[in-house]
Amino acid sequence: MGKKGKREYVQVLRLLESFSLDDVGAAISEALERGVIGFDAVKHLVFCRIERRPPRLNLMAYPYLPRAEVATTSASTYMREETPDLIITDIMMDGGDGIETLLAARNVAARVPVIVMSGNELFLEQSKRLGAAAALLKPFRGAALLKSVEAVLAGSPAGATSVLI
Repeated sequence: MGKKGKREYVQVLRLLESFSLDDVGAAISEALERGVIGFDAVKHLVFCRIERRPPRLNLMAYPYLPRAEVATTSASTYMREETPDLIITDIMMDGGDGIETLLAARNVAARVPVIVMSGNELFLEQSKRLGAAAALLKPFRGAALLKSVEAVLAGSPAGATSVLI
């Protein structure tokens, strides 16, 4: 983060001196959803929230506002660049699902073991049929995940140095 980014960050934090955490937090979330992350945008959204009026953020009128670009990385894209030693994935995720990740692992790096987790036993059974090395039913304790990772890596050639979660 450069000097300008630090200044913007501090300015946004200083909004907490005058406004509630709920209002500032909601404004930051909305700014990220709109793709703007500058202090001016967040301040405008705080005022709009307090005054209960719609925001007037015409990004064409404010070309200087920094824009946020947040994207998810697909497992197959990641694995083409770097092959992890282990993949840990949930079945239900925003922007994709664990079954998709499991299939991508089979297509791109067939030797990489995959641990899946879900609150649905049917998904876990399907994952096991598709080649998951281990399946955890949620909720589970951290010790259960650790035990699964150790068991899967024990069957792996040299242990893990890279884990894709």
